[in-house]
Amino acid sequence: MQVTTLNPQPTVAVNSGTICAGNKFVIKPNGASSYSVTGGNFTVSPANTTSYTVIGSGSNGCLSDAAISTVNVNTCTGLDDISNANKSQMVMIYPNPSAGMFTIESDEDANVTVIDLQGRLMESFKIKSGVNAAFAGELQKGVYFVEIAGSNKKQTFRVVKL
Repeated sequence: MQVTTLNPQPTVAVNSGTICAGNKFVIKPNGASSYSVTGGNFTVSPANTTSYTVIGSGSNGCLSDAAISTVNVNTCTGLDDISNANKSQMVMIYPNPSAGMFTIESDEDANVTVIDLQGRLMESFKIKSGVNAAFAGELQKGVYFVEIAGSNKKQTFRVVKL
């Protein structure tokens, strides 16, 4: 009698979002041990709305079905475009750059995620509506993406830690 072992296939989920032309978006998959993405880079800055295919590999070597991350690109060329793009959530981060203390102003409670240029999660925390102090003293000098996710909208900012 021969015994065959079936390894489970990982199930990968991935985020999608909307950016203004010229900005960056971080593709964040989950559900597997490692991932590959169309183009090879998880930080993207498409000129037009683009879909990216993500495949995950489980610790057992099995591959997932393809998961799709769609990055919608708006031109955001005028004040009207910017105010409409941010209509459901207004966020400001300052000063930028900073040596370690940022202020985040939000019109609603939100989750904050800090991602480095390699797409690694560096910090995650919650903020309340209003003015919030965010200490980045433990981060190395460099460029980071800060994603602010409220109840209806996500916004991603590029910040520089001096």
